[in-house]
Amino acid sequence: MAVLQRAGGKKEEGGFIALEKYRDYRYPPEHDWQYSHNTRFWHILAAKLAFIIIMEHVVFAVKFFVAWMISDVPTDVKARIKRERYLIQEYLHHYEVEKLRVQLSQHSGHSSTEPATAPTVTVETHNIYSECL
Repeated sequence: MAVLQRAGGKKEEGGFIALEKYRDYRYPPEHDWQYSHNTRFWHILAAKLAFIIIMEHVVFAVKFFVAWMISDVPTDVKARIKRERYLIQEYLHHYEVEKLRVQLSQHSGHSSTEPATAPTVTVETHNIYSECL
């Protein structure tokens, strides 16, 4: 194996001993705060964390936008539900109107000596078929 001279290598009797240098964001050995992280390290770390947090928020925003755009319930099912609600409200309205009509007719034509008979209410019913909704 050949030993290559590198920048900053020390010369010894038998050849060169290379000093391995790597890029690190620490203070050098001669500094008062030797081997502790310098301000460039903290700036880069803050930038990395900010990038991660921003990208996380972008991903969540896109996810919520796509979830909002794609409905959980198909539109034809929503239309059927609205139609069923409308038919139920219409049925209840007709039932209440007919019930009041029967009660008013009993009070106006009813004498105090006759026994009360049970009213018969006939209400127009709607057959709800899923095929016609």
